Amino acid sequence: MDKDYYKILRLPYNADEKEIKKSYRELAMKFHPDKNEGNPLAEDHFKELQEAYAILSNPGRRSAYNQQRWYHSSNRKQHDSMRVNADSILHKCKALNLYITTINGYHINRPALNTYILDCLSSSNLLQLNKENDRSVNETIITEVLKSTRYLPYKNVHNICGLLRNLAGDDHTVIESINIYLEEKKYLNYRDKFMPLIVLIISLLICIFIYYVSNTGQ
Repeated sequence: MDKDYYKILRLPYNADEKEIKKSYRELAMKFHPDKNEGNPLAEDHFKELQEAYAILSNPGRRSAYNQQRWYHSSNRKQHDSMRVNADSILHKCKALNLYITTINGYHINRPALNTYILDCLSSSNLLQLNKENDRSVNETIITEVLKSTRYLPYKNVHNICGLLRNLAGDDHTVIESINIYLEEKKYLNYRDKFMPLIVLIISLLICIFIYYVSNTGQ
């Protein structure tokens, strides 16, 4: 993530709608091209201000941006740390799951969430976890990751569960819990996919029944 829209608009993370609008208007007046003729830097910054305002003034887009910003910040902190180990990976998974509980599921950025989970389960991380081979930590990581996938589509969850099975190793109890979760997710996927059609069919049957009853009663 190259741009911090809060810094561009000179706002704190928790700025409200009025503060966003006020700051944008003041900065837009200051850097407007009409007031800065021949200054390409001012023009570029004005475009950044417009871009930042378009994101932060829209609740849905702001929520999605906040998630991407959090994921990016968390990833950067991990990469900047001295050494990745089982405990640091576990901490990252717990932090993600805790963060998801604060987000409206309808506004969650699913591609960003999927990317973040896959980063937690990267090849290097899985190698490190298998190397340390702390079954308790690995099992907790699996539990935390499964919780974090609740808003992801079945296709993404299927891929993630494949990585979790590798992490589970020969622990058949954990593998079985992963498979059960995946089957539940598969059922919900089919239910959500075909429920509108089922509702439509039931509605048509009711209409036909009412039509039949009304005609036979005449």
